Amino acid sequence: MAELVSGNSYYIIYLDDYTIQLAASSDSAQNSMALDFTPATLAKPALKHLDVLTITPDSATVDGVNDTLTFGAAHNLETGDVVLYQNDGHDTVPGLVADRIYYVIEGNNPNTIQLARNFSDAQTSKAIDIEALNNEPGVHTLSRSRYLEFAPDTNEVDVIDNTITFNNAHDLETCDTVIFESKGNSHIANLVDGRIYYVIVQDALTIQLAESKVQAADNMGVVDLELAPVAMVLETAGGDVTATAIT
Repeated sequence: MAELVSGNSYYIIYLDDYTIQLAASSDSAQNSMALDFTPATLAKPALKHLDVLTITPDSATVDGVNDTLTFGAAHNLETGDVVLYQNDGHDTVPGLVADRIYYVIEGNNPNTIQLARNFSDAQTSKAIDIEALNNEPGVHTLSRSRYLEFAPDTNEVDVIDNTITFNNAHDLETCDTVIFESKGNSHIANLVDGRIYYVIVQDALTIQLAESKVQAADNMGVVDLELAPVAMVLETAGGDVTATAIT
């Protein structure tokens, strides 16, 4: 609750054996002037997914004239997205440095991008000059961390069907790995902060989660989702009282 400060003293207005209000002062309590509570704004938890794009940077996929990289399928990247370039132990694409982040410039088709050194260069289409590797180039990767946020205290979490529904298409596939990050929001139970889960796709917006890749592939072992009330403790002369907070 936004109006309450942890460690501060408040005064009780008794309503019945199970219900109280709180006041900022003794006089306010005597005059039944209760504090108005408004829902606290909590950060949305998220599922973190690592999108990995692979490329063999030979002359068929690297255009040294236009400084473009072309993938075998749509990359789903946008101008300004941050990607990590890795060469997997092979020679590095001329113009790039292995294990360094770059910024995406969308190409003229959904399979093609250019890379920039910083966000400003990406916004102004200032691409890095790159060249192809034609002598055993190997497989290289561009990785992007993507956060799929959801609000557990809304209909985005269905505790009956154990589904999570996002506002936009999630672009995930069954058996994809995601990491749950609570971001301090404790409303959703049965998901452990920092743990890896495996996706079971229901539709373009909705997924379920499993605890192993085998379970996800077999559409079994769906994690039971529960919404946990946020509790607060009021320390009184007669002992501590635990209450469910308004959120």
